[in-house]
Amino acid sequence: MIGSGFADADEAGGRRETALRAIAQEHKLALCGPNCYGVVDLHHSSAPYSGWLPQPLRPGSVAFVLQSGALSHAIGDPAAMRGIDCSHVVTTGNEAVLDLADYIEHMATDPNAAVIACFIEVVRRPAEFAAAVRTATLAGKRIVVLKTGRSAASRHAAFAHTGAVASAETAYDALFDELGVVRVDDLDEMLEAAALLMRLPSVPRRVGLASLSGGCGGIVADLAAGTAVEFPALDESTVRALADEMPPFATVANPLDLTGVAAENHALLERCLDRLGASPALDLVAFALNSPQATDEPSRAFYSSMVQAVTRAAKRSDKPFMLFSLTSGPLDPAIGAIAAEAGIPLLQGMRETLSVLGKAAAADARSAEFRAAGELAEPDRPKLLDDIAESPGAVGEHIAKRMLAAVGIPVPAFETARTADEAVRSAVRLGYPVAVKIQSPDIAHKTEAGGVVLALDTAESVRTAFAAVVAGAENRGARVAGAFVERMAPAGTELLLGAVNRDGFGPAVVLGHGGVLADAFGAVRIALAPLSRPRAQCMVDSLPGRIVLDGYRGAEPRDVEALVEAVVAFSWLAWWLRDRVSELEVNPLRVLPRGGGVVALDVVAAAPVLLADH
Repeated sequence: MIGSGFADADEAGGRRETALRAIAQEHKLALCGPNCYGVVDLHHSSAPYSGWLPQPLRPGSVAFVLQSGALSHAIGDPAAMRGIDCSHVVTTGNEAVLDLADYIEHMATDPNAAVIACFIEVVRRPAEFAAAVRTATLAGKRIVVLKTGRSAASRHAAFAHTGAVASAETAYDALFDELGVVRVDDLDEMLEAAALLMRLPSVPRRVGLASLSGGCGGIVADLAAGTAVEFPALDESTVRALADEMPPFATVANPLDLTGVAAENHALLERCLDRLGASPALDLVAFALNSPQATDEPSRAFYSSMVQAVTRAAKRSDKPFMLFSLTSGPLDPAIGAIAAEAGIPLLQGMRETLSVLGKAAAADARSAEFRAAGELAEPDRPKLLDDIAESPGAVGEHIAKRMLAAVGIPVPAFETARTADEAVRSAVRLGYPVAVKIQSPDIAHKTEAGGVVLALDTAESVRTAFAAVVAGAENRGARVAGAFVERMAPAGTELLLGAVNRDGFGPAVVLGHGGVLADAFGAVRIALAPLSRPRAQCMVDSLPGRIVLDGYRGAEPRDVEALVEAVVAFSWLAWWLRDRVSELEVNPLRVLPRGGGVVALDVVAAAPVLLADH
């Protein structure tokens, strides 16, 4: 349905769209739109489509699914000129009946769609969308996503630190990271990703780069910093072979400056590329073209000859080759045709190329891990969780700590005291030193509210601390249920471990620096529950400040093994409780010296309300 004037227009249009949806559903009509261009299936010569279709139209392997009709022009015209041939072009419109999840689900089973490139403004059914992306990934499809919304402030008033960092957008990031989706930043990157993925069945990390400019190598190395792209040192045999070929003033390194001699001597260029293609240190060979276009026949012949030399070297190698231009802009059709005929990706622009290359290499590795992992084996669910699920009311800290202990995450020995005398008796039973912590449903972060007093070693200090935390809470107008008396835990490194239950995605697990520094460090790692052990290990290993767990500046190394196990156990706890609590946070989770394990010092559980801010 092409026409507009439905939910895209006004309230009356919204009612009109509701009636339209009801009619379509009653009669089982698969409706695209309204307010769209429609659907093109090039392999079946089917085009219920009102937009202008670029020429030439050749059936290919890239399916574009766009929540914007106008963007089909911004993508379709350059794609046609670049030889990025499509299996489908879909503009989804208002998605009154069929939505993004339906189209991805279809592409997952369509043998002609190898790459699914999506522009997304809103996901109407997150659970179905996530399921469709998983299905497509398991089917071996490569998915590219350009999604808006990263800059929008969270529409959720954070209950705890976890909710503040685990927004809906970070849940999407976690989903895409888990499944190996290439998330691009703009339309240029979307096109370059399509050009790369349609030609290479997988994108490796270890790249050998050759160019005619030392300056190019420096810029590329800078652009690759922080990405998954690696430029490993060349092995000795390759260095010797290249030194024999290149002029004496050249320096053999990776990236490799072939100098202006190779520009004039394409046979030399070809031999050097052969050496790179044979190097055991490399998995991909890339050659940088000075320009994507020729301004006259002599320059066209020059560039064409250079690209032909690359294609001949690629045929002799068992490694993939690729080309990219130092700048973006119009592509000379003759140059593009040579690369396309040889099946070699030709990308445009250094920034776009290095960004996409890094994202695609990381995504391919992640999707391969996801497919190899298969279904996670669910551990035994503690009976305690079933008892709690059936009980009414909020989950208090004492119950939350029992749940942590039930899944194998240690907590300090504690008791609840309602009076100062009870607090002293608890301290004697637990053994000094102890901590006294306010127990109030109105105070989530006890330290900030002055509700925690540590290292108490006498009865009088316990009495004084109890009175202080209770008075402080009452002065804030908070309800007071007493105080916890806890045995003090050994010293260690404090982390935050939390989960927030996003509607449609399930719990997103958050790992970051904890204690009073949770906000100061900022950067965290997020993944969707439940987690496999390798995923949990990856979260820990990629955590900013990871070095502090290894014994930084003479400190004892921490028990990273126990931390990984705790992250896995916590992810299953969050998964099992996804219908019971919306947020669960351990802050701090103290990681003790190696062999000492971990201990959860404070835990907060939020009301059972799902967060739907997608």
